[in-house]
Amino acid sequence: MTSIPPDSEPDGEPMSDEQWERIQEDIAEWDRRVAATCYKIGRFVYAFSQMEHAIKSFLADNLGLDKQHRDAVLSNMDFARACDTLEAILNISLASDPHGRLRSLRSLVGQAKKLNADHRLVVAHGVWERAEQGLVARKVSREKAVARYYYEQQGELDRAADAAMGIVLALHAFE
Repeated sequence: MTSIPPDSEPDGEPMSDEQWERIQEDIAEWDRRVAATCYKIGRFVYAFSQMEHAIKSFLADNLGLDKQHRDAVLSNMDFARACDTLEAILNISLASDPHGRLRSLRSLVGQAKKLNADHRLVVAHGVWERAEQGLVARKVSREKAVARYYYEQQGELDRAADAAMGIVLALHAFE
């Protein structure tokens, strides 16, 4: 593959300073868009990790695990399994919950599972591709073997990160 020197066009004609400057501006703009998307991805990953930690801590407390045993037990549980286990414990305890506090908690766990399915799996396992607005995630469904694009709309990833942090704050209110 031959490369074209920055001072010429594909047809061999010299590139003007104005053309070269425009190319450099386009590259800089693209870099800004990619950096903005990467920031949003990182923000979501951070928020999700905080949510996962809060759920697993809540689970450990409800299982009566001391600090010494938490890591040994919880490190073998992925996020979905931790949520399912916490939901099972909450379902057992619902009969003795006259104020509906555990139903609210179960609802939070359901929201967390939805964030995992709708966003974390896409962010972590999708392939990030170029799009006009920056990057979009392309993820192939295991069930349907069909690709779908995510995060084409402005603010989608931000809303997912905000939802994860909202769940963290709500879980802390239960402590």
